[in-house]
Amino acid sequence: MTATIIAPHEIIPDLTDLSPIMRELEDQYKLGRRSVLLYRRYPGSDDTSEQLCHFTKFSREILSYITSHPSFSDTLVTKLGDSAIRTSVAGFGVADYPLWKLGCLLSENWLEEDVLNSLLELLYFRISATSGELYPRFLFLPTSFFNDARYHFLQDPRLFSSNIIALRERLLATRCSAISILLCVDGHYTVYRAANTLFLEHADSLGGPPAPDMLAIIQWVMSGLDINFVIPCSIVSSAVTKQSPGSGSCGIAAMAFVEACTDVTAPLWSNVDSPVFRNKALRDLILYHFTASEKGPYYDLVVPCCRVEPSDKHQDMISPYVYTDYNIYVPLSQHPIYAFLEAVKNEPPIKFTLRTIAKEETTKYRAMTPKNNRNSPPFIIDLSSSPVRCPPRKKIKIEKILAPSQDKNPSAAATIIDLSFSSPAPVIVKAPSSPDIILVSSPVPISKVDVLDLTALPLDHGTSDDDIIAISGSLKVKEPPSFSGVPNRPLPTILGNICEGSVFSSLEEAMEAIYASEERLGHIWRKGQSKCKHGTTVLKKMTLRCNHCHQYRPVHSLSIDPSDHRAGKTIKTECPAHVNLSCRDTMWHVTKAVWEHNHKREIPPGGRIRRPPTQAQRDIVEQFSGPKFSRGHVTSILKERFPDHLLEPRQVTNMINSARKEARDHVSSLGGDAMAILDSLREKNEHEHGWRHHVRLDADQVLTGLWWQSPEQAALTQRYYDVLITDNSFNRNQYGYPLNIGIIIDNFGRSRNIWYAFHRSEDHATHTWVFQAHLDSAGRPCEVIASDMHASLISSVAQVFPLSDHVYCLHHLSGNAGLHLRPALGAEWINFQRDFWATYRAVSPEQFDILWDCLITCYPTTRQYLQAELYPCRDKWAWAWVMTKFTAGVRTNGRAEAENKTNKAIGTGKNLFLQVFHGLNQRTRDQSAQDLIRVREVNHFTHLSFK
Repeated sequence: MTATIIAPHEIIPDLTDLSPIMRELEDQYKLGRRSVLLYRRYPGSDDTSEQLCHFTKFSREILSYITSHPSFSDTLVTKLGDSAIRTSVAGFGVADYPLWKLGCLLSENWLEEDVLNSLLELLYFRISATSGELYPRFLFLPTSFFNDARYHFLQDPRLFSSNIIALRERLLATRCSAISILLCVDGHYTVYRAANTLFLEHADSLGGPPAPDMLAIIQWVMSGLDINFVIPCSIVSSAVTKQSPGSGSCGIAAMAFVEACTDVTAPLWSNVDSPVFRNKALRDLILYHFTASEKGPYYDLVVPCCRVEPSDKHQDMISPYVYTDYNIYVPLSQHPIYAFLEAVKNEPPIKFTLRTIAKEETTKYRAMTPKNNRNSPPFIIDLSSSPVRCPPRKKIKIEKILAPSQDKNPSAAATIIDLSFSSPAPVIVKAPSSPDIILVSSPVPISKVDVLDLTALPLDHGTSDDDIIAISGSLKVKEPPSFSGVPNRPLPTILGNICEGSVFSSLEEAMEAIYASEERLGHIWRKGQSKCKHGTTVLKKMTLRCNHCHQYRPVHSLSIDPSDHRAGKTIKTECPAHVNLSCRDTMWHVTKAVWEHNHKREIPPGGRIRRPPTQAQRDIVEQFSGPKFSRGHVTSILKERFPDHLLEPRQVTNMINSARKEARDHVSSLGGDAMAILDSLREKNEHEHGWRHHVRLDADQVLTGLWWQSPEQAALTQRYYDVLITDNSFNRNQYGYPLNIGIIIDNFGRSRNIWYAFHRSEDHATHTWVFQAHLDSAGRPCEVIASDMHASLISSVAQVFPLSDHVYCLHHLSGNAGLHLRPALGAEWINFQRDFWATYRAVSPEQFDILWDCLITCYPTTRQYLQAELYPCRDKWAWAWVMTKFTAGVRTNGRAEAENKTNKAIGTGKNLFLQVFHGLNQRTRDQSAQDLIRVREVNHFTHLSFK
């Protein structure tokens, strides 16, 4: 009991005086104030006292904590100090709560349900942003899901709610590898995880049993779905570290378990590291809040994964559990998760403790079957303390929830086994008739128990050929009574998430999971024997083995004395560890798993192994295998996208060379570049009428010119025919053919490519052929054509477009003048330039002639070049003549030069024609997409102006 001491002359305020003060304090608290200064003055006294009242829930507990903790940057502390305590945490759809609720992450407080759900949502979007896949394969269902599902499951009839329907549509429309479900019962959090196997994984940091109706509800939610996802039929309790008595870390432990199952590099939770996990969660939520505060509304930053159609199984009544399921959305490019991932890099690193597992807190065991009787019913030894999950490889305590249709044992109701004693009870199967009755399968006598010390890391799978058990202290196994009618089934040898019966959607996914799982224990695995389907090259079976699987056979020369033989080393130890995979209906099943090794770990702690590249990595290398990307560029991209699967430089080089060779072989198989492009044009014209192309061959039937345009380009040619800009670019293909591009200006004043052409030479005949193709497409000659001053080009324009105004590029004109006149002028070059451009800007032909004569007189050394080259064609470039023509502001070939800079990234001197052909067509589609955006913006502003 506590007592309050009152001084003899102390004045106690009346309750009526305190009520308005308390109301004002509450109002100031809601406005976001962190403290209030009170002034008190008592009747009959002129003295005034001051008292500073702090709202400690936010200011003292959170702000003071992160100010003194090194895991939070000064910028984050400053932003938090300037925030109101009632501000809602931004960026989450599953929960809406104020900032001060984050105080539950301090010390060993129990976590608020909203806070834990927001951590799940943050994990989901982080996986979505870093996985490189369009739709995340991992789903994290919040606590409201099971409450909602249980409510509708107990209704009559059972109808799906809108959230369950959306989840089912998500499973139907996308591919899923694992579903994690968070459950909150009486403030205690547990996790269930369906990983595409027959088992529903259950994790509880207090070691409690699974919910009795969980399996039935999950089966009901997933019933009737035609998907490549195995519906679990039994529950497996996983080995997790047991939380300390009286602590509120069940939520943090559950969250860490979900993250560790999703990311093999994630740290494992323990009581020692629990404050570190809380600091990381607090840091991430605060940082994400400030990042999301700068973005727009939630639904403007995400897009649904699928479309939810109305269903006759929709629940008509209003569900008491309404929540936003973030699992049916994927983030857009402007989503705050991307800015958050960049901001985290600037925060101080959070270090987790790597500790040795104490022997008294670890319990590892698995089912034992005597070798002399393989048909004997299995059993499992259950201990009072929960084992530590380090590394997360073994699972314990298989609990099978029997379906209601199973036969009930009438004698079982009288047998209740108390599990509160210190000695473990070999119990495992629960009967559905009563949650308090536990049925026990018959054990087999054990003559000997081998003990393996698991107290030190790293932990191998074992080196003994016999079944092993590791326990703390001695253990006497009593033979329990047997009951008839209890279904006995062989227990799988479980290894983390991989066991006999595990299912994978592809062979590569299975190999990646097994390789990553063994790498954590320091072992390297490789492919073993395989078997194809009869008469095909399609794999049917595959065996993965340890790298030490082979038998060592020494080979020595008979002429060398045995004493002189070299004492070499070998990794061949005939290691029995292997996993058999079998393909059934496009799914790969684990049919056998042997994890025991007869050697020490091969990879030192902290080391990495060289693993073969995945298909996703090969796709990225193929995408960036062009000559513009070096091996360093591709390696940087792979390192950013796959930080947990690093490749050696020679692996990247081999993939780049392989991708380039495949591209060349593919073109060769189509008959070469020319035939491949012509076939592509014919195929395009069949699917989309309007493609045009012209081919030019020499006497030997060698391609000397190719001109083409898409239907969109043909429409632009006919609509905007008045101004044509053309220019050639070089070094765009491995054959040395120049790339000629025709450009027009649309109604937005933007440049649009209207045709492309490859031609071997730049003579008069070639340019005439190109312009004639343009004339056939446009149906009328252009009003103005802008180009450089190439002689063959000028003559071709005069022949094909005799009535069109030909405007010369001022940039090329200035460059040619400098090339010919600057050496002769020397120091006078700058003055000459000033006078020349003054002459160019003459407003009439008469004024131009006057200034021209003055220019020649002042600079006599330029007379020959100016009179012979520039004066005869003055109407093609001088302002006095050009200003009278409609040129859409064109004075130079700048638009063409800018386009040449763009297509330089499409083709280089090492590219095939076909590669450049596809790249230019994609460039045309990009220009069309930008035009649609501009049209939409104009319509939007027009609509607003009419309003």
